[in-house]
Formats: sequence, C-alpha cells, structure tokens
Amino acid sequence: MVNRSSLLIFVVGCIVGFSAGAITWAVMLPERSAPTITPSSDAERQKRAKEFFGGKREYDLEGGQEMRPRW
Repeated sequence: MVNRSSLLIFVVGCIVGFSAGAITWAVMLPERSAPTITPSSDAERQKRAKEFFGGKREYDLEGGQEMRPRW
C-alpha cells in the first residue's frame, strides 16, 4: 500500500506539471494578429507621435526648489 506522503507528493507533482504545461502551451500559442497601423510617411509618423506624446516643450526652470539629498 502507498503511504499518504508519497501520494501527496505525487498529486502535488502532477498539479505542478499540469500547470507548467498549460502555461507553456498558452505562451507558445501564436499570437492573434492585431491589425497593424502603418503610417504612410515619415511626416505622418511624426504627426502621430506629436499627438500621442503631446505636452509643452518649454518648461519653467527658474525659482524651483533646490535639489539636495535628505540624509
């Protein structure tokens, strides 16, 4: 007869093995092809980058707080 500790080790090993196999299978599946958006030119690419990142280019650097370490 098989003792309980051996059975428990076997069951845990099967669960770990199955989980590892499922994760590996899920990662190795070919990714679903997403629609790719390709800008037609460099100008279009730059325009999209400007819209996405936005923000102002000039920052007020006068009168700020002094940077010093907090020891």
